[in-house]
Amino acid sequence: MKRNQARPCRLIGLVTVTLLLTAGCGPSATAPPAGGGPAPGSTSSAKSSPETGHNGTDVMFLQMMVAREQETAQLIRLARDRPLRGEAATLAAAIGATQADEAKDMTGWLQGWNQPTAMDPKASAHSRHGGLEGIGPSDLAELKSASSEAFLSRFLNLLIAQQHNAVELARMETAGGMNQQARELAARVDQSRTAQISAMLAMVAER
Repeated sequence: MKRNQARPCRLIGLVTVTLLLTAGCGPSATAPPAGGGPAPGSTSSAKSSPETGHNGTDVMFLQMMVAREQETAQLIRLARDRPLRGEAATLAAAIGATQADEAKDMTGWLQGWNQPTAMDPKASAHSRHGGLEGIGPSDLAELKSASSEAFLSRFLNLLIAQQHNAVELARMETAGGMNQQARELAARVDQSRTAQISAMLAMVAER
């Protein structure tokens, strides 16, 4: 059990230091068109494009969140055929559905801003800021080969680390972003992922 808990701590520890440098990286802010964009209180971003006013923090937040949510989707797909039960199975299904919608919306926003949906790995400044350690092929391979007894703890630990990274990215956005819908999304991400982490930590403690 203790061995499984070590990895998220290592992943989480990388986040804060890396994100201290992100606010100044990315394209300069662009002014929104007159009268453009949906109502500020809109909760269904998939039906309309966000206001085009954005800065480098907005772009980086969306790009990094899309990448992290793609990783999380792989993790959850792998768990569908494994012995998840009760609260863990319900939470994993909810996370998968919610994040699929978020990734679709964020990709659409980036395209609407004429920005790439992924960070350029050849751009050293960006790749440095995007270097949060996430889920890699070796993590998925290890999880896939885990015994039924060990699977749940390893799965939860990886997912806790992913959601903690999302919280840190969301707080970067609320501190330095300018696009209203991206900031509103970040606030929801902060709240929802924090609650998910608490729930998963309780599940781990019960094992």
